[in-house]
Amino acid sequence: MHSIEQLGVLQSQASGGQSSIAAGSRADRPEVEHPIILTHPVTGARSLLYVRTSVANHLSDIAASQPDLVLTTLQRWKQSGRLTDEHFAFIARGALRNRLKEGWPPAYAILGYAHDAPIALTPLTLERTELRDGDTLNFSAALTATTTAPVHVMIVIATTGQNGQPREKVSFLRRATAEADQELRLAKAHPLRSTARWKVSPGSYSLALQVNGRRFPSVAFTVLNT
Repeated sequence: MHSIEQLGVLQSQASGGQSSIAAGSRADRPEVEHPIILTHPVTGARSLLYVRTSVANHLSDIAASQPDLVLTTLQRWKQSGRLTDEHFAFIARGALRNRLKEGWPPAYAILGYAHDAPIALTPLTLERTELRDGDTLNFSAALTATTTAPVHVMIVIATTGQNGQPREKVSFLRRATAEADQELRLAKAHPLRSTARWKVSPGSYSLALQVNGRRFPSVAFTVLNT
């Protein structure tokens, strides 16, 4: 097990500057290693984070098959006290982004979002229930909490593919703090359009909100032929 001080970003000179996270090792080809943590050489004062999206991306790749290993690594970094909350959250959200979409409770917990937070959600309301590819899906709901609770909200659009298998598109909506007995409005004009990874085909769909990994009841809508 390597300590946080041993971890760094390896930037390959032979691969156009592509970076990967490393733990005290080097590849055969020449690489430049940048430490994730930098400490002032004279004063030893507050460390700075070498913020690289590639660090979070690499951890995300590992989390696909070894989520507990990534979680342990993130916990060690958090407990070191050498990362600001902002820097830690930046890396952790990127490293666990797919696990957050899946609603994995430990991913939310390490970011400070309780899976069992005392929250309730009003039924989702859609402005329209019949849409076409390229339309806007307007929705709203209200969240309440019995005590102050940080919340991380995702949008989940689900349908059945042409092969009969379920398909989901999960995207971020907002992060906020729900205050006790005060409504937190959740609303968006969400573009409903095909992308390279998501084809909007005619058929039945559902929309749900996922809060701190908990999925709340969905509402149905239909996509019509263009």
